[in-house]
Amino acid sequence: MSPGFKLKGASKQALAPDPLEDREALEHLTKSIQRLEAEPQRAFSPVFGQMTCEEWDKLHRRHSELHMSFIAEP
Repeated sequence: MSPGFKLKGASKQALAPDPLEDREALEHLTKSIQRLEAEPQRAFSPVFGQMTCEEWDKLHRRHSELHMSFIAEP
């Protein structure tokens, strides 16, 4: 997965969450990671089909890595 894919139109608005304050965003990220570690079941991918837990985790970690690369230090 390489950076640069851009959502357009209604798709972009449907998936874009409202901005969060830093502390609230960090708490949300922490809870999401804890849930991922505790939940053994993964969702079916409409693009890649049925994936193993390892495949799903690898894909989504890479996706998260790309998003996190956009965070700049002040």
